[in-house]
Amino acid sequence: FSFFALLICYNLSFAGALLSRDSLEHYNSGVSAQCAGNFAEAEAYYQKAILMESGNLILLKYVFNNRGVIYCQQGDYKKAEATFKEALRIDPDYTAAKMNLGLVYDLSKPKSEAMQYWAEAFSLENLKPKQYTTEGEKRKEFW
Repeated sequence: FSFFALLICYNLSFAGALLSRDSLEHYNSGVSAQCAGNFAEAEAYYQKAILMESGNLILLKYVFNNRGVIYCQQGDYKKAEATFKEALRIDPDYTAAKMNLGLVYDLSKPKSEAMQYWAEAFSLENLKPKQYTTEGEKRKEFW
């Protein structure tokens, strides 16, 4: 548990280093408002953060993911799906957006389509550690 807490703190401090203080405050205020269920207020804060740093793709992917969660909570699965896909367009490896998109598919599509997505998102190839090799592959030396 403490490892995950450290990892989360590291990621937050890394994201904070990439944003100006004001835009980070707006983003964090948006997260707080979203957690409290004040979606219109959250959207206003997210919009302010984006206006301050419109070219920051890291900020944009987080905002798109958070907006997708809001749309999902409001039952607008079509809008949520499009928003999660926008986050994934920015960063195709963004795990939170992948998971959220899968949940939207579970809620809004036939189970066969949702299962197809889960199988693709969590294929054995995607779950394989980066430096893992099978018997037929050439091993890499790291030292």
